[in-house]
Parts: sequence; structure tokens; C-alpha cells
Amino acid sequence: MSTSYIPEKVKNELWGRSGGRCQFKNCHKPLSEELLTKKRTNLSNIAHIIADSPEGPRGDKKLSNQLSKDIANLMLLCRDHHKLIDDKEHWRSYSVELLTNWKKEHETWVNKLFLLGPNQNTLVFGCFSNIGFDAKPLFHKSLLYSAIEKAGYYPQTNEPIIQEFTNLSIQDHKPAYWSLHEDEIKTEILNQFKINGGFKSASSVSVFALAPMPLLMLIGKLLGDTNKINIFQYHRKEQSWVWPDESVLPLNLRVIWPKEANEKVEDIGLALMISDKGDISLMSNGASDLPLIIVHCDNPSQNVIRSPSQLTEFKVFIRNVLNQISTKYPGAKIHCFPVMPISTSIEFGRLLLPKSDPELLVYDRNKESGYKKVLRLI
Repeated sequence: MSTSYIPEKVKNELWGRSGGRCQFKNCHKPLSEELLTKKRTNLSNIAHIIADSPEGPRGDKKLSNQLSKDIANLMLLCRDHHKLIDDKEHWRSYSVELLTNWKKEHETWVNKLFLLGPNQNTLVFGCFSNIGFDAKPLFHKSLLYSAIEKAGYYPQTNEPIIQEFTNLSIQDHKPAYWSLHEDEIKTEILNQFKINGGFKSASSVSVFALAPMPLLMLIGKLLGDTNKINIFQYHRKEQSWVWPDESVLPLNLRVIWPKEANEKVEDIGLALMISDKGDISLMSNGASDLPLIIVHCDNPSQNVIRSPSQLTEFKVFIRNVLNQISTKYPGAKIHCFPVMPISTSIEFGRLLLPKSDPELLVYDRNKESGYKKVLRLI
């Protein structure tokens, strides 16, 4: 720990550069308030990158005294991380180069936040259900906040809102799986619209979700299209929620209308084949003798959505298809077979118009029983 005197002027400047938050990578802990009691107090430590003594962590015979009061050599840290970087057993893991880079990254991040407008704050909401692996690590605060920062937003709260729908031991081929999840998701999301500081208070809500497609569509429907919603897609290749910095081609969505259907049909199938070509014969087994409308794109894959612009393209196209269904087949019930990425599943739910769109039933495919009707969205 430091023993040298640091002038108040330098301390104040360091507080300003750091935004009053811990500069340890991905910590960002506010240092002017105790999180549990909310009492205002100074919880910061000022740490030296190169120790102010040659014998200290990362100390140097020439530079220690020279840089002891230099702001470029100082970091504002929470007490835990100050202890960690100077600990006898661990300080070698935190080199001068590493800590200097973290300091620069943090101060650049703070500067960017001050350049953003007041409406660029966003409430970060994540939710996940059982999907065959432990998804919890993908919802770590650092991953979610990195994604919104890259998208030009800053978090409205110190911690994201995370809902875990993983406490059911029932498997998804059992009807109770869907009804119980539907009730739980409705309760939790609708509560966020009711509580102070929830969805209604936010300039926007940034959504991160992993769940079976029907549940993602339900989440989208509950979020609705009245609030500003930023939907994020988990990119498996990059192992990140950040939208890739790359130019993307349009999806070139197309629709194939069934020749055998007429305006008197009472039921119509809608296959959304965006992430895979799917198996049309299995869809027919889910609801026999259905005329099937097929929506597909040029290169269907799980990674096909690489940009928010593609999400907008999807939304506009599908809204038009639903309008045409209402015109071509007035009163017909839609049986929807989704084969599409996370973000489009949520967006599909958001674009539904319960007062004007026809009844819409959603099917899910599983290994046990093929396609089965699991949810009614409208």
C-alpha cells in the first residue's frame, strides 16, 4: 500500500477521470455510495501502478519516486481490487502494462459516456431458461454492458436485471413445461412494468435472452412495441453479445404461398425458416393437412443475424406477411412453426397486434414427439 502524499488536486482529477468508479477491468463499482445501505461515503483507494517504493509491487529504483504523484501512474480502485493487485501472492499477475491499459480503457469509457445524450441510458434486462447447458455465465454483467456500450448506450443501473427461469425439472416434451414457464415469464416481466425503476421508467430496455423459440416469442409479445427495445443476439462464433463490426448483406427474405389454399380456409400454417431449412414433412405432422406458408432467406443459419439492420428488415417483412395473411385468409387461425435465431424470435413476438392479427398458435419441435402445439400467443 502507498505511503506517499498525493495532492488533493491530483486526487480530484483522478476521481473525475474515473467517473468515481473502480478502474479494475469490468468492475465499475461506484465508490461514493455503500451499495447495501445506500449511505454516501468515500469508499475509494488510490493505487500506484508502479509502487511509490522500489520494494513495493511493480516498484522501480528510478521510477517509483519520480511517478509517485503522477496521475498517469495512479488508479482509483475499490478496496478489494486494490488489495488484490498489491497482494504478495498475486501482484505479479498485474503488470505495469496491463494496469496501464485498464486505466486507459476505463477513462476512455467514461469520456464516451459523457458524450452520450440523456436518452442514451438503457435498462439492461436478461433472462434465460433451461436450454441444455448452463447459460448463466453468458449473462455476466461485463458481457452485457460491453454489448450496450458498443451499441452506443450506457446502463441505467449498476446491475442488470436478470431473470432465471430454470427451476423446473420438467422436460420440454411435457405440456406442463410450457404452461408453467408461460405463467412464470408473464408474472416476472409484467412485474417489471409495474415496479418503480422498471421498464416504464427507462428511456429504453436492452434485452438479452436465451430460451426455446416459443418462449422467446412470448417474451417479445410481453415487451410489446410501445417501449423502445434494443434486442441483442448471442453470437456463438465470437462468444459475445456485441454486434459484429462488419458490413452485412440483406437477408433477402421471400415468401412461398400455398397453391391449395383459398380464402375459406380456417387454418393456415406459417413456417419461419430463417436459421435452418427445416423439415416441412415434420411440420405437417404437427398439424395435419395444413396449407403452409413458407418464409425463408438466402443463407439460413443460426448466425444469419449479424446486425440490427437485419432485424429491422425481418420485422418489416414479417409484418407485411401477417397483413397479407389477414387479407388472403380472413378469419383463418395461424399455426406457426418457428425455425429462427434468438433475436428474430423476440422481434416476432413484439410485432404481433393482438387486436387485429388472427389467433396464432406456436409449435415446438423436440426429439421425443416432433412438432407439437405449445403456446397460444394471440
